[in-house]
Amino acid sequence: MNEVYFAKQDAFTAELIAAFDLGQLPPIVKPYMDWKRGIADLPSRQAAYEILDAIEAIATADEPSELLLAISDELSTIINILK
Repeated sequence: MNEVYFAKQDAFTAELIAAFDLGQLPPIVKPYMDWKRGIADLPSRQAAYEILDAIEAIATADEPSELLLAISDELSTIINILK
């Protein structure tokens, strides 16, 4: 059962990375994407808030993508452990 969950999580991460590489996500999410790629530590708390603010601004201007909402959800969940 865990294997199925992790396979879905890995597929979603690959989708996020591909979307970022294709320019479908705003550049502000780069610190988050670098963390997801395993090439950087978790973004700082300040960077996380900046990403969240940018996603919120996009949400008020347009309908944010599911990918942006997923980023927002994950950052909101882990923000208290960030420095």
